Amino acid sequence: MAKDRLDYFNNEDLNLTLLMEECAEVIHICSKIKRFGWNDWNPESKEISNRLRLEQELGDVAAMLEILTHYSKLSESNMMDARDAKLKKLKKYYMRLEDE
Repeated sequence: MAKDRLDYFNNEDLNLTLLMEECAEVIHICSKIKRFGWNDWNPESKEISNRLRLEQELGDVAAMLEILTHYSKLSESNMMDARDAKLKKLKKYYMRLEDE
């Protein structure tokens, strides 16, 4: 990301708060999907499915991760290593479920 785009976002406390809020919104829409399904929608905004809302919220989380990576000097390499370890762990978990 170009540095000039990030100059507005140099507020670590606010950035962490916004990340927490975005993660909470992901949790909220996941709950809606479990209750009502992927293709259901909020009665107040029928043009936006739960699937699209989740995609939007995940995009918001991705934006906050980009900002935090830059300003809080989070290591992308460490995050990718953690992602890979999680995928490996999940694979074992799912394989165990198939055996049951």
